[in-house]
Amino acid sequence: IEGSASNSQDAAINQMIARVNITDVRIVRFIQTAQQQIEQFFAKNTPILMQKAETLAKKGQYEQAVAVLSLIPESVDSYPTVATRISEYYTAQIDLEATAQMHEVDVLLVQGKKNEALDILTEINPLSTLFPQAKAKINSIYQEAVNARKAIKEKEEMERNERLLQKAQ
Repeated sequence: IEGSASNSQDAAINQMIARVNITDVRIVRFIQTAQQQIEQFFAKNTPILMQKAETLAKKGQYEQAVAVLSLIPESVDSYPTVATRISEYYTAQIDLEATAQMHEVDVLLVQGKKNEALDILTEINPLSTLFPQAKAKINSIYQEAVNARKAIKEKEEMERNERLLQKAQ
């Protein structure tokens, strides 16, 4: 296949691609052979890639571990194991982030910065195993605010009643 374009190499490549006859038996056979070779490569190298991902995960590099395993196509027989590991590493990554957020929240709460703490709590990923703890802290802060408002209203009511009582006397 040939292509030419005076304005750019991309235009020439696009022109060549447009000329490929995808129904041509040779092209179909080439694609099928390439797919088979890719599957064979990953089937053979999945244990190596899983070991590399495990090494990365042990270093706390969960995103990189997920990236390595994400290369493996679903058509590989061992993919269910790969998918399980991807899920584990992803959860570990979001838990790592959530742990840092929860520590920051604790510091902010000690400093009395409840609004900032709430902002961080609402950013914690719902898929994290720490999400229930974050939700409980949100509810706790909310309940404290409700109780504080209630106490203020009761105090104001008592003061109003005392003023009315003084006027009545």
